[in-house]
Amino acid sequence: MDEAHLLSREMLEEIRFLLNLRMDSYSAMSLILVGQTELRETLKLQVNKAIWQRVDMRFHLQALTREETAAYIAKHLATVKAPGEIFTHAAVGVINDYCEGIPRQVNKVAIAC
Repeated sequence: MDEAHLLSREMLEEIRFLLNLRMDSYSAMSLILVGQTELRETLKLQVNKAIWQRVDMRFHLQALTREETAAYIAKHLATVKAPGEIFTHAAVGVINDYCEGIPRQVNKVAIAC
């Protein structure tokens, strides 16, 4: 489920009920919740403790370093067969700093440039 950080309290409760369905000690359903940082914070609230306890695996994408941002931008540019160097090393550094290494923001700023 993408954009899970936008789920209402009621919808999270419905998900908890779905995850309660077990058949012969295994869950009949696997669920992947994908969302922004707010999702983790929402699930940590006391009211959502039962859902948080049912999460078997968690992953948080860390911010990109300047080197990772440079590689990320270069990969996107190579994919669209961009001619030559579009961003200088200094420009990539400014983009990374401005976007705090958040890939979605890097995309938006690089496209706007």
